[in-house]
Amino acid sequence: MGRKDFGEIGRRSKSCKLAGRWKVVELPDFEDDYIKESKNPHFDIRIKGRTIRGEYHFGLQDGTIGGELIVDERVGMRFSFEGHDEMNSVFGYGEAYLIDDNTLDGKMNYHLGETFRFVCKRRK
Repeated sequence: MGRKDFGEIGRRSKSCKLAGRWKVVELPDFEDDYIKESKNPHFDIRIKGRTIRGEYHFGLQDGTIGGELIVDERVGMRFSFEGHDEMNSVFGYGEAYLIDDNTLDGKMNYHLGETFRFVCKRRK
């Protein structure tokens, strides 16, 4: 069994702060009531090694995400997404970073389309 360096242990503990269920509390680039179209706006994030997997749902959108963990000056993720906005298929890429232990700030970019921001708070 190999020895793990302290840097790897530190990165792993930081990444655990990103995993879990996050409630979407702001969608600054949408109309104010869009977030209320969903009873449970959220991101669910799972991490295995440096791989990110999960689901999202807010407004009239839902889908899956997949990507990689980022641990440098900040802890975050880069991901692609695929899902639906009402009856239309949507896909693209995004990124999000921890602002503090309880706040995740990110953006999603539709393929050949618009970009929008989201802000999440950790579910208790």
